[in-house]
Amino acid sequence: MAVDIFNMDSYLSKLPQEAYAIVDLVGTATASSKEEFDNLNVKPVKIMVELMNKLNIPKGCYISGRIGMPFKNKPFLESKQKGENYAQSSGKKIGIVKPSLVYGDRPDAVVMVPFIKAMGLFNKDLKPIKVNQLADQIIQICN
Repeated sequence: MAVDIFNMDSYLSKLPQEAYAIVDLVGTATASSKEEFDNLNVKPVKIMVELMNKLNIPKGCYISGRIGMPFKNKPFLESKQKGENYAQSSGKKIGIVKPSLVYGDRPDAVVMVPFIKAMGLFNKDLKPIKVNQLADQIIQICN
């Protein structure tokens, strides 16, 4: 179902009335302004907390980040930190995952991973993770 996450009234009635966990997968590393980073990386956390309250969802997970795109790293990390702070101060049980680079089985990604892992020896924040490993972390948080 396609919905506008920022218009909760448009989808609230379509959500299951019982849920054990909610995961915030909304976000961007490529926004063009601080405001856009905040809108796409912080506001969805607030919506997640609101949904947890409305639907009595006991657990949540926020996907933060360790490193952004070149020339956009600072506003990306600042917005993700704001999202983390909101999640932690919400009083809700929200786990936080902080991947740096998530990759799958696409040929172009698989070719780059060894190079990126080698770069990680010099940059502690550059820790590539396969998408299924990230999914496993999310499942652990939500169990």
